[in-house]
Amino acid sequence: AAYTSSLQSAQVDFTNPASISAPETLNVAGSTKVKGLEVDVTLVPVRGLTIGANYAFTDFGTRAVTNPFSNLVELLNISNTPRHAFSASFDYDFGTTAVGRPRLHLDADNVGGYFASAVPSTDPNKNARTWLINGRLSLSELPLLGENLEIAAWAKNLTNRTYQQTDFIVPTGAGNNFTAFYNEPRSYGVELRLRF
Repeated sequence: AAYTSSLQSAQVDFTNPASISAPETLNVAGSTKVKGLEVDVTLVPVRGLTIGANYAFTDFGTRAVTNPFSNLVELLNISNTPRHAFSASFDYDFGTTAVGRPRLHLDADNVGGYFASAVPSTDPNKNARTWLINGRLSLSELPLLGENLEIAAWAKNLTNRTYQQTDFIVPTGAGNNFTAFYNEPRSYGVELRLRF
């Protein structure tokens, strides 16, 4: 899928030094072009195996805007939107066995750097590229327990990568404070599902 669009009078969050804890959302005049491309592919090469992949490209035309509180002219960015994003998944159904029906799922996400805020004076730096891998192994149709019970073990962020999710600058009377939030570390657990 390919698309192009024109964003009119975009809503932008500006930080007002008089009230730094409450950013103000204002409409900025003019239009901005946004275009992109998305590709989804699903393959089933053998029985029980499904491989999926997704790629998204987003092109955002930057333009100059004036911060109404500082009167600085800045190049408006697109927030929370990487230029390139890719994901892939792997699912395998082992079929019915003597101990039940095991299924394996793996997925990976690769996201390019992006701005957490559209306004450079609030967020001048892109977040770093991220790469996350998750997995899940489940067992259903257990003997003697019926088809409605499933046991699973899962893990998120298998490689225990740390990355910055969002950041912003808060101006103060003594200068600027830089605030950042990071992703959750590797986590894992066990699930028990009963369908009825």
